[in-house]
Amino acid sequence: MPKPKILLFDLETSNLNANFGYMISAAWKWLGEKKIYAVSVADAANKGKMNNDKYVAIEMSKAILEADVIVGHYSKKFDIPFLQTRLLFHGLKMLPNVPHVDTWGIARKHLKFNSNRLASLADFLGLPEKTPVKGRIWNEAMGGDPKAIKYIVDHNRQDVVVLERVYNLIRPLLQSHPNLRLLLNDKRKCSTCAEGHVIKRGTSLTRTAIRQRLQCNKCGAWTTEPLEH
Repeated sequence: MPKPKILLFDLETSNLNANFGYMISAAWKWLGEKKIYAVSVADAANKGKMNNDKYVAIEMSKAILEADVIVGHYSKKFDIPFLQTRLLFHGLKMLPNVPHVDTWGIARKHLKFNSNRLASLADFLGLPEKTPVKGRIWNEAMGGDPKAIKYIVDHNRQDVVVLERVYNLIRPLLQSHPNLRLLLNDKRKCSTCAEGHVIKRGTSLTRTAIRQRLQCNKCGAWTTEPLEH
């Protein structure tokens, strides 16, 4: 069986609301692969219309439709709703409900930071710094300046690299992570990363049963299953 396709993605937009703004760029990569994909309003497909994000919406949607699981940061509350709104604006088909992991939600629920922004997590974990984007650059990009747009695309790409590192480190905390083991049909594999093997680590007591506790020998994620007698 092929490995599960996990897509890490990020949007850069001109406004926090999709009825007033548009996507300047979108970047994504497949978990474990080196290549980073990115599209922007400066691409030739937009024919010089620097506020026309139809091409960005189409290409980002294509990638999401290929994924078994998508991963973003604050993406359940921002990126996906923003993308869906822009698809609606352009008369394009809406995205289906793809299994979705939001690292912002993991940090908010299971960790204790002064801020759950991706930059804060990256700094705490000693990961590469996110490139800063000042207001002047945003304004120049929205005015169609090619250098400013390129800077935002580079920033977008770096966000996806940082996101992948953060996801790999904190995903064991998400007990409701999509069960990747189902795609492999191999009970020995980890349901969170689909790469490591699970090892028995004691038992877990619920109100109605005793369950076998398991831990992945690669990513460290914990799961339980019915105790065999």
